Amino acid sequence: MRLVLLGGGGFRVPLVHRALLDDEHAGRVDELVLHDVDEGRLGTMTRVLAQQGAGAPRPVTVRATARIDEALEGADFIFSAIRVGGLSGRTLDERIALDHAVLGQETVGAGGISYGLRTVPVAVGIAERIAPLAPDAAHHTIAYPAGPTPSSARHSPSGLPNTQLTRPTAEREKNNDGHCKQPQTVRSEREYK
Repeated sequence: MRLVLLGGGGFRVPLVHRALLDDEHAGRVDELVLHDVDEGRLGTMTRVLAQQGAGAPRPVTVRATARIDEALEGADFIFSAIRVGGLSGRTLDERIALDHAVLGQETVGAGGISYGLRTVPVAVGIAERIAPLAPDAAHHTIAYPAGPTPSSARHSPSGLPNTQLTRPTAEREKNNDGHCKQPQTVRSEREYK
């Protein structure tokens, strides 16, 4: 099974990789594809994961690319943790808000609105690439601000804080505007309690 990590140069990647190495279940992820726009971060992360996986009894093949289509093609599961503008963008968003005596925090504050304005078009673009390249892949998004970013790809909330987990239907139908209809949302356990 192939897992694609968008934002594959980010700090969560070694944690995900460790969980994959420790997974003993049948049908486990055996290929991890890292995508990031920063090739330097990709190179660093690839080296970190090679060290982390050295001698593992159930190794995971790791591949890295800065080309989104190459990363997405044939994916079974896509985890998107992108930070459009990087940490410097976050810092700027939060400081501008604070300079105007407004909460700058990135989840629901003014900093998050600025971040969302940058991120939503990119998230929509990614969703449009997923549709033809990995139409049956489950897609999990973790991004701020909490509501608009995951929702921007026409997904319903999963009930998890600042996350989105969706699985498209096998047959993708199109709306009149040419966009894919909303995929089936994989509900969290919390929603059923």
